Amino acid sequence: DIDCQDIRFWSQCKNIRRNSTVKSGILVVGADDHHDAGAIAIVCRDAMPIARGYVGSAVEGGWGDDWGR
Repeated sequence: DIDCQDIRFWSQCKNIRRNSTVKSGILVVGADDHHDAGAIAIVCRDAMPIARGYVGSAVEGGWGDDWGR
């Protein structure tokens, strides 16, 4: 099973996009979307769930000087 949060995943798999400037409202795009969807599927295949929530605030002092090192 693939649990993917990318809202455009299925449209990329189908190789279509919604586009209001086109008369039909649907635009067929190239193989690049198939590539993107495949890459997203590979990345999401073994993705671990993460906890969401409050992680800090710049108002409370911000990140330390060594953050990200």
